[in-house]
Amino acid sequence: MIIREYKHGDLELALDMDGRSSKRREDKFRLVECSDAFYCYIAEEDSHIKGFIIMEELGDPINHYMVQINVTEKRKGIGKALVQKVFDR
Repeated sequence: MIIREYKHGDLELALDMDGRSSKRREDKFRLVECSDAFYCYIAEEDSHIKGFIIMEELGDPINHYMVQINVTEKRKGIGKALVQKVFDR
């Protein structure tokens, strides 16, 4: 599994990462796409998105915005890896 920065082409894959649509998830990714104050890291394995973290940078400290993990991938350390990536930043 790799943790990487969000790319524009990730939008549709992230919105449908667990087969369930989510208006809230879509709204947050739209913010990432159109605002420099938001950034996102993606957990990916074999070209499949396993989870993501969206952060809003409001100065110091950075404020958490949203973490979501594919329901079939929970309890595998994905969330921990995503949060660690934010702290490493």
